[in-house]
Amino acid sequence: YLNIEDLQSLFALPSIVEHDTNCVLYSSLTNTRQRKMILHLNQGIGAALYTGTGFSKSDLMEFGYLVVDPQGTTMQQVASLDALRRHCGKADPTEAQQFFADMGNYLGTALANFCNLIHLDEILLCGDMVRHFDRFRPTLTETYRKSVLSASRATITPISQSNAAYGAARMAMDTLLQA
Repeated sequence: YLNIEDLQSLFALPSIVEHDTNCVLYSSLTNTRQRKMILHLNQGIGAALYTGTGFSKSDLMEFGYLVVDPQGTTMQQVASLDALRRHCGKADPTEAQQFFADMGNYLGTALANFCNLIHLDEILLCGDMVRHFDRFRPTLTETYRKSVLSASRATITPISQSNAAYGAARMAMDTLLQA
């Protein structure tokens, strides 16, 4: 357990603790009026939302728990690294065409519904599942385009998590400069 006050007194400096997904998202902002969401597609599916004035105040956006069908299937059960492993077993993921088609369909529908509720400029995708983006992109793109209102359409961009440190440093500098 990390106590922020202990950390500040240890280094005699202001300290900021932030979720890694928020840091990756913050690294992508070209101006702070942008409205962006990031999905971290890994063992689970986390998310962060930047609304143009700051991050969503919800504790963590657990996009993986979003129910995607009447049977109660969650996004985590159809679009995570764990789901890929369950579906493919020891088989090569390149042979899992149906899994990726279904994943793209569920993800496209969920993102369209989200954008229809909250207008976004861009949706970023990061995490281990992004290395398979070319496999689920066709159904993701098709389903998203069919389901999202044209006025709500956001760009969907896969990115690397490698910018988390840059985003954390930038967020700390911006926070300290505003203080």
